[in-house]
Amino acid sequence: VIQHIAVAIVFGLAFLQLDHDRARDVAGCLFLIVYMLSLFGVFNNIQVLPTELPLFVREYKSGAYGILPWYIAKALMEVPACVVLPLIFNLICYFMIFKDPIFFKFLYLWLISALSILTSLFSIKSPPVVV
Repeated sequence: VIQHIAVAIVFGLAFLQLDHDRARDVAGCLFLIVYMLSLFGVFNNIQVLPTELPLFVREYKSGAYGILPWYIAKALMEVPACVVLPLIFNLICYFMIFKDPIFFKFLYLWLISALSILTSLFSIKSPPVVV
């Protein structure tokens, strides 16, 4: 959470009071917001999955559960973080960057950010191949 807040403040200061007359600037800023949030999710899973793999292999070989239930449980466990963390990040960034903040545009950005993070998380959390 602290990482998201710190990066959001730096990001908001970098694009502080963005000139809305230039559509390319706004589009680039929105792209970078979604991109940064997706990278947060991917890097978190890249760090966590290798540490959990030996435990999963042991549990799988003992017959405790299969690959699909593990995958669904891990994916569903990440959903609350994928909703709350983009909300915090976008609350800071959106109101620092845009001069005339509109609540429905903020909700749209938050929805796109959350869906982008969920997509990146579910694609990286593919079930492991157990040999």
